[in-house]
Amino acid sequence: MRVLLVIAIAAAVLGCGGRRTSGDAAHELEQRLVAPCCWRQNVADHDSPIANQIRQEIRARLAAGDSPAAIEEHYVATYGPEVRALGTPRDDPRGAIGRATIVMALLGLALVAWITRRLVRRAPPAAAAAPPPARDAAAEERLDDELALVD
Repeated sequence: MRVLLVIAIAAAVLGCGGRRTSGDAAHELEQRLVAPCCWRQNVADHDSPIANQIRQEIRARLAAGDSPAAIEEHYVATYGPEVRALGTPRDDPRGAIGRATIVMALLGLALVAWITRRLVRRAPPAAAAAPPPARDAAAEERLDDELALVD
């Protein structure tokens, strides 16, 4: 019963995560465009009349069925290539940074596993510890004699 519940929840989460709304696409596009009034902030974060107008135009064009790529190209043609916050989508460094982070994390885990394995191999097994030293009867007898003198 629990297995079915877990499967149902996983299917619901995965099913909802795949659909994108026009608001998501609009916000993503607004983040990729720089406000042409000052060229410092993206349209999503900037508060100026032209940024507000661009946000309204983006949402209206998405609602009319235009693709985000076509809308972005319209603004590139209007304001020039510097309107793109990150250059072209394939120049977006976030993808490369994410891949590099994953590769470095995997390499770090592999290094930790390798070091741990070497340390475990070097440790002597507990059962194979060195035997206790042989008992010297003469030394024990001298020790008993000295202890008897102290008493």
